[in-house]
Amino acid sequence: MQAQALATSDLAQQQSIYLWNDLMTKSQAMEKTDDAQQQFGLMAGQYGERLPLEVCRSAAGFYLGTYTDRGPFTRESLEYWRKKEQAENALATGEWTQRYDV
Repeated sequence: MQAQALATSDLAQQQSIYLWNDLMTKSQAMEKTDDAQQQFGLMAGQYGERLPLEVCRSAAGFYLGTYTDRGPFTRESLEYWRKKEQAENALATGEWTQRYDV
């Protein structure tokens, strides 16, 4: 009986740690949301341009990138998303992967 209570206590502690880590991850994503709204394209910066990140569309799907008045400039995200909402969510939460090569 005492062993069962100890196992239950260990399980509760593990769940508590998991919930805390999950909460911190979401908190960090929320912090990134403010930054993501003001992010500029890193690859565009390598070409001397300061262009805001935005959701872009190509034949392959939606991606995060930059535009100029001439059209698409850089694809910043490694990922493509099927739906615009998925790309918007990635931009808002910061949950996307930056490309570093052309």
